[in-house]
Amino acid sequence: MNVRRGFTLAELLVATVLTSVVATAALRVLLRQQQLTGQLAGRARANTTLRIAAAVLRAELRAVSTADPLSLDLLELGPSAIAYRATRGLSIICRAPDAAGRFVVYQDPVWALRGTDPARDSLLLFIDNDPGTDTDDRWLARNLVQVSGDTCPNGTPGTAYDTGAGAIPGVVVGGPVSRFEIVRIRLYTGGDGARWLGLQTTSKGTGWNPIQPVVGPLAVDGLQFSYLDAGGAAVLDPSRVAGVGIVLTASAGGGAAVGAVTIAALRNRG
Repeated sequence: MNVRRGFTLAELLVATVLTSVVATAALRVLLRQQQLTGQLAGRARANTTLRIAAAVLRAELRAVSTADPLSLDLLELGPSAIAYRATRGLSIICRAPDAAGRFVVYQDPVWALRGTDPARDSLLLFIDNDPGTDTDDRWLARNLVQVSGDTCPNGTPGTAYDTGAGAIPGVVVGGPVSRFEIVRIRLYTGGDGARWLGLQTTSKGTGWNPIQPVVGPLAVDGLQFSYLDAGGAAVLDPSRVAGVGIVLTASAGGGAAVGAVTIAALRNRG
């Protein structure tokens, strides 16, 4: 006769303890995996933030020039803020300036980031001086008062720029005209308490517009600038700056941080 035997109390206790030990170990592994996944996701977000920030800064600053000491694009050099003339368009003159400082450019620009805005934009006009040498070339800054439709001498559509500045000697047909606005990029604290890379533009007569977030969040000291001459030495004289060193730091969560270092070489400074 077969007798079915159950579990003893001791066996049940051992099974319960073993199950608890295995479950605890599995829970620890799961929590560790979740923590590791969170850390990897935080690093991925931080790295994406740094790539975007570096790309924005290099794109903005590579058009800046300090080659002409009489017309410097760099306006403010700070450890976590920089102000400069930001190029927003480039056109070619089809009708030279008249006695009132009004001239016409081809309607199709060589390049434009956005439409012309006289409330924000000013002009840099190229002056060749002696065509036989490039050592005396310069860019002359002029205000942009008004923009209107016009026609180039060859019958193609044009855009008239009125500077209201009188005659502008040295500016000729075929010369380039750069359209720019004053921009400041700096580290700032947003309404959420996080640190962001922000951009400010100016409006004529009213000064700096409210800052706009570009990319973030960054670490507390997540944006640092240094200013280098052609030999790589640190300088604070805008006329000697050939490159801008950029150090970016973004929080990866859990007290960790990810950093990146890059250099933006300025235009016309070999």
